[in-house]
Amino acid sequence: MSRPRPTLREERPFVGRGSGTTAHTRRMRAARGALVRWSRKESKAEGAGCLSKTARAKWIDGSHFSTELPSGHWLDLDGEDGQDLGPRPKELLLGAVCGCTGMDVVAILQKKRAAFDHFELSAEGTEAEDYPRIYQELLVTYTLNAPEETRPAFERAVELSWTKYCPVIATMRGVGRVRRRLVFNGVQGEITE
Repeated sequence: MSRPRPTLREERPFVGRGSGTTAHTRRMRAARGALVRWSRKESKAEGAGCLSKTARAKWIDGSHFSTELPSGHWLDLDGEDGQDLGPRPKELLLGAVCGCTGMDVVAILQKKRAAFDHFELSAEGTEAEDYPRIYQELLVTYTLNAPEETRPAFERAVELSWTKYCPVIATMRGVGRVRRRLVFNGVQGEITE
C-alpha cells in the first residue's frame, strides 16, 4: 500500500547567486528549512467574493528577509541599511507596475498580431518627504519601436492595461497620482492620466 501524498507543498531547492556554499547560503538554507510549510491555496474571503493570497517572510539577519510569495517563488529582501542581498520592498512596487502593465501590453499586441521590434517601460515614483514616504506620484513610460501601422494597437493596448487589466496600477491609483507617457519610434507623446 502506498503512502498518501503530503498535503503540504515541498520546499523548493535553494538557488543562490554563486556555486559556492557561503555562510550566507547556509543561513538562507537554514531559514528556509525553518519556515513552516503550508499549502498553496487561494481561499474566498468571507462575504467579499474575492480571493485571498498570503506571502510569508522569515527574518535572516539585519534587515534581510527571505520571502515566499503566493506563487511559491522565493525572494530575498533587504533594507537600505542592509548588505544589498536583495531589492528594497518599496522598489518592488515600481518593478511590479512595469511587469504587470508590460505583460498586458505584450499580450494584447501579440493577440492583435501587431509587429514590434523593441518594447520597454519604466516607472518613476516620486516619494513623499515625510514618513512613511509613500509614492505620491507615479509616471509610467512605455517605449515601443514598431511599424507605423502598429501605433493604434499600441495605444489601445496601453489604454486597456491602464483602465481594465493591470491590478497593480489600479492599486497605486488608490494611493496617489498615476500618469503615463507613450514613446513610439523615439517620438514622445504627452503625459496623460
